[in-house]
Amino acid sequence: SSHPDSMWAAGEWLASSGVTAYLPTVITGSDAEKAIDVMVAGAPSGYRGATPVGLHLEGPFLAAGARGTHPEDSIRPPSADDAKTWAHSGVVAMVTLAPELPGAAEVVRVLRAAGVVVAAGHSLATYDEAINGMIPPDVRDVVERQRANVQDTQARLRTMAGNA
Repeated sequence: SSHPDSMWAAGEWLASSGVTAYLPTVITGSDAEKAIDVMVAGAPSGYRGATPVGLHLEGPFLAAGARGTHPEDSIRPPSADDAKTWAHSGVVAMVTLAPELPGAAEVVRVLRAAGVVVAAGHSLATYDEAINGMIPPDVRDVVERQRANVQDTQARLRTMAGNA
């Protein structure tokens, strides 16, 4: 959503459809810090909706050419400092980023070390760029020899594949 404080209303609507838990998505251009604050503060009194199990930050570290509906003026380069803030918030569960962007590999390391799921998305990466952006250099040789055994260093998901 572009309105982080709407997660509680969304959770109530989802619960009316039988959903018990969900992962609210905050898109580029939204106030990620506000969404984090809303989650940390917890549900309003009397809330009877689906349980948000964490936040999914879809962006802002996206490829401009694959941004889809994300506002171009809000897309920015990967920042390890932002990743550390998100990782230490305790409520960010997933981040989608373009793995080919400079600095993406460091962001992935920071997030994965904190248990945050990283999804490659809104990306124009080639295979090599995706490998370089998502897998630490010390593991890349192993990946090429034995891919099946290095799943803990790879993004788990792909968000918005092939959009433009």
